[in-house]
This record gives sequence, C-alpha cells and structure tokens, in this order.
Amino acid sequence: MKQAIREEFPHAFVPTFESAQQKNDWLHEVFDGSHEVRGPEKVRIPLMNGGMGVDISRKELVRRMTELGFMGTMSGAVLGWEATLQDLSAMTNEERMEYVRDADIQAVHSAGEYLKQYCDTGVKVLNLMKCLGNYTHNRDAAIESGGFDILVAGAGVANDLVKRMAEEDARDMHYILIVSAAKVAELYDRLVHPKRKRPGQKTREPAAFYLEDSDTAGGHLGPKDEG
Repeated sequence: MKQAIREEFPHAFVPTFESAQQKNDWLHEVFDGSHEVRGPEKVRIPLMNGGMGVDISRKELVRRMTELGFMGTMSGAVLGWEATLQDLSAMTNEERMEYVRDADIQAVHSAGEYLKQYCDTGVKVLNLMKCLGNYTHNRDAAIESGGFDILVAGAGVANDLVKRMAEEDARDMHYILIVSAAKVAELYDRLVHPKRKRPGQKTREPAAFYLEDSDTAGGHLGPKDEG
C-alpha cells in the first residue's frame, strides 16, 4: 500500500537521507524558492501531520510520521502539562507559573533529544501558538535543543521571529508562519524589510507561509457557518 501511494504521489514523501547534513541541504533547496508550488499536481512539499495539543501530537507521533516517510509535527502547547497534576496549592501564582514554565522548557529539550536519537534524518517540526504564555521560552528551547528542523508559529502575529531566527544559533532552522490573510503576510514582509533598519539589525525571511483560510479551515477556527 505504501509503495503504491509513493508511486502515485511521490512528492508527498520526504526523500531518504543518509545523514542529517544531507537532509539540511534538501530543506534549503525546498525553501529557497526554486520549486514551483502552484497547483496540486506541482506541489513539492511533503505531507505532514497537524500539530494538535495538548498532548496529542507528541514526539512519538513525530517519530512514527518520519518512519512512514512524512514530515512529523509536534504540538508545543503546554508540553509540561504533567506538572499541573501535582498539588501546587502551596505555591504562589508566580511560583506556579515559573514551575510550569520550567517543566515546559525541560519537555522541549527532552523531546529534542528523543527525536535526535530516533529520527535524526527525519524532518521534525514544532508548532507553537503565539497567544500562549509559554511561546517565547518554548521557542528558544526548541532552537537550543537542535532537535527540530522547522518551527511553525501561528495563533497571533509572531513578529519576534523575523529577528530571532536571524540569530546565529537559529540559522540552520527554518520557520513557517501561519497567516489568515494576505495582509498578514504583507505585514511580515514589512517587518523583514523595514524602511529604516538600525545598524547591525538583522532580519530573516520565513521559509514559507501557511494560509489558514477562515472560510474553510477547521480546527480551532471551525468552518464558516453558511446558514
């Protein structure tokens, strides 16, 4: 069955790589703009699963997706959720927030190590929601872990990424922005190419945009009510 699908939809699968470097070279080629992606018969981006949280799109699912030949996406929503199962009543609100934040960071690093161990040559994606309080530290933990190839950000305007992903430690990691309209993509373009840039200020273009149309998207948005 898998072979039949591969023969009919060859571009739905990630190529088999002999090394992580070979995979990185392929990703740079995919996202450098040389591939035509207009029209379903010309799509060159392999399939990936959605990053659904909390605790649904886990690191184990990412591993299995890469084993099947696809891109694997892990949800970055409250990765340290198990910390909330403990009795935290003796802590202040600030202490609880710090405790859960540290659990989140540890969970990201743990997932990164797991994915490097079991599927280093697979394409691993982390999906983050800008509106969540754990966004910034999970973003940095993902970059530091070295276990993810692509960072996806949505649920808000992640205007910080155009600068953060230009820093040296993030140069080998691609990022994709989820947008709901062309105007949002144009906003990002203005952030990447400001009319006035401070001396030494660096920005980096996203690898791609993911258009989540509010008329047809499901998930958190839900389909548009035609009634």
